[in-house]
Amino acid sequence: MMNDYDRKQQENAVFFALNNLKTGQLTRWYNGNTGARGTVKVSMSYPQGSGYCRVLMSQIYYNNKKRDFSETACINSIDNTWRFVR
Repeated sequence: MMNDYDRKQQENAVFFALNNLKTGQLTRWYNGNTGARGTVKVSMSYPQGSGYCRVLMSQIYYNNKKRDFSETACINSIDNTWRFVR
């Protein structure tokens, strides 16, 4: 299980990707103390209601394990808040 610092690094990378990256771009993070690392890539963006949604693909490496997952977040123009879709 990742420690709190590594989880925060992943969270920061996710929000950086949502707010700053174009579709197809990725960001990376690395913790030299634990060796944990990850990437977050914006794989798709599409309009939704008064805003848009973005699909992110993440890879996390820690304790010699690799975890791949995707998540979708949508933002609306009214409150500018990202909401993750389950």
